Amino acid sequence: MARSAKRPASEGDPSTIKLRRLQERLAAGPAPAAAAKPPEEAPATLPIEGRCLCPASEVAEQQVTWLIPDWVPADDVTLIAGKRGVGKSSWISWVIAEVTAGPRLIEDRGQQPRNVLVYSPEERSRGALIGRVRVAGGDLSRMDIGLMEVPGRPIGRPVFPDGFKPLLHRMDCCRPSLVVFDSIKSFLPPDMSPNDGPAVRAVVECLQTIARSRSCTILFTLHPRKGGGGDALDSVANSAEWCNVPRQVLIFGHDPRQHGRYIASVAKQAEGLPASPLYYRLQSREQWWIWDRLGVAPQSAADLRGEEQDGPVERAKRALAAEYLRRVLSEEDVPATVVIDEAAQTGISRKTLWRASLDLGVCKAQRTLDGRRCWYWSAPSQWLD
Repeated sequence: MARSAKRPASEGDPSTIKLRRLQERLAAGPAPAAAAKPPEEAPATLPIEGRCLCPASEVAEQQVTWLIPDWVPADDVTLIAGKRGVGKSSWISWVIAEVTAGPRLIEDRGQQPRNVLVYSPEERSRGALIGRVRVAGGDLSRMDIGLMEVPGRPIGRPVFPDGFKPLLHRMDCCRPSLVVFDSIKSFLPPDMSPNDGPAVRAVVECLQTIARSRSCTILFTLHPRKGGGGDALDSVANSAEWCNVPRQVLIFGHDPRQHGRYIASVAKQAEGLPASPLYYRLQSREQWWIWDRLGVAPQSAADLRGEEQDGPVERAKRALAAEYLRRVLSEEDVPATVVIDEAAQTGISRKTLWRASLDLGVCKAQRTLDGRRCWYWSAPSQWLD
């Protein structure tokens, strides 16, 4: 059977039509500019996929209001971190006294006394807190204790982030301006790890939502983790969410330079420059330890992190590591691996060596050796002067 001859493309073929239109467009040259349309007035809100955008000019500015100026923002969450025995509860007692009796010691703003709700799981701790508030001049009639159980029957304990209904019920009864949890770990679910970042964020965001919706300030305490490096916020807990969500983070600790004196420092500020650290002491009055402010301290939160957690033994180890670094780096630059390995042979741990290098200001820089990049440690310039 003879094969039929190939027919030429017809005028109605799609590819022919596209080619002809393209040729006509190229021959015509660039299209004339379209006449400018008069600007239309933009709507107040622009709907985009079910949500709206609002011009910033229509949003009211919101400045931070303070319960305790520069230390505790109002209607938000503040974390108080510190080891046992550094006066966290004594400072909280002083804050409760200020709120229930009206501000007297820091700033007289003419505010009326307000109510406080306190949650503490141990009966002994609750009793001590009540005694400190009374001695500090607080009004105990405005201080309510959230009990977890009474003889004969248990009472609902707030467990975050889901079981917060008992808290809302009691807040509706006493209308507090301040709610205290000492400590927050007592109100976590039994199967929750305090190192679980998403779970921690859910807990603190739940507290934050309650604080903002009920116009109250929430304080909660947390004991810092043991060991580990990093800055002041890194020392608080293994999960960074404990510090990421609260509006303000305060750190309390021993003053390493004087026995019996303590330092309160702001590690995370709600707005503006952090408040100056404060020296304080715990003064015995009517058998209770009362928080007593001494004045402004020169140390920062980072200094408090670096020195307060070291006892005499740790400080002696760092001094030994500093002496080792002065001897090794006095003549030439040394690869970091050599410095660390030789220090380990003399019994100096890597962590102690690193902290000693920060104290001395040892210079660390990368260099190329035999085609490979490696770190070198060198003496700071002040050693060579």
